[in-house]
Amino acid sequence: MKLVGRQPVDGTERPVIYIGKRVWKDSSGNVRTAKPYTAEYFLEGKQQFRSLKLTNKVAAIQAAHELHRSIRLGEPTAAPAEIRLEEMAQRSLATVRGMGRAPKTLQKYELVCDQLLRFCDEHKLVYANRFSEELFWAFAESMNQLSEKTRHDRLIVVQQLFKWGCERAELITKNPIRKVRVRKPPPTDQPCFTPEQ
Repeated sequence: MKLVGRQPVDGTERPVIYIGKRVWKDSSGNVRTAKPYTAEYFLEGKQQFRSLKLTNKVAAIQAAHELHRSIRLGEPTAAPAEIRLEEMAQRSLATVRGMGRAPKTLQKYELVCDQLLRFCDEHKLVYANRFSEELFWAFAESMNQLSEKTRHDRLIVVQQLFKWGCERAELITKNPIRKVRVRKPPPTDQPCFTPEQ
C-alpha cells in the first residue's frame, strides 16, 4: 500500500508513526487519493496500517499521537472487526450501482458475487479476510465448463472486489489475493470474409 504525502509524526518513536493518504486506481485507471488520513507503523517487524478516519491533518496528527501512546503502553491496538464476505460484496455492489454503471455491467457483478458467495458457503468460508489464493484458484477451477474469456472476466471481478474492500472501503486490512495474476486468454479468431462472400 502506498501513502501520498507520507510524513513521520514528530514525537513518535519505537514505533515511528507515519501519516499520509492512501492511493488507488479507479476503474478508468486514474490514480485517486483517499480523503481520510491513514497511519503507518511497524510493530513486531510487521508493517501496520490504520485508517484514522479524519480528513483534517491536525486532528490526524493528534490521533497518531494517541495511537502511539496506546502502543507504548502495551494496550491492544484494536484490530478491525472481521467483515463477512457477503456484507463486503453487498457494499461493493451498492458502490457499483451508485457509480451508475451500465445495467449489463451491474448484472455481471451481481452474478459473479452470487457465484462466489455460493462457492465460499460450500467451503465454509464466512469472513472476507480468510479468503486465500488457494480458494481463488479453486473457484477458478469450478468454472472450467465456461469459456476462457468468461472465466477470465469473472476472476477479474473477484480481484476487483477484494481490491475495493482493502484499498477503497478499508473493510479488510490486507488483500488476500493481491499477488494473484490472471493470465489473459488468447484472442479468438474472427472470420475474415472476402468481398465475394
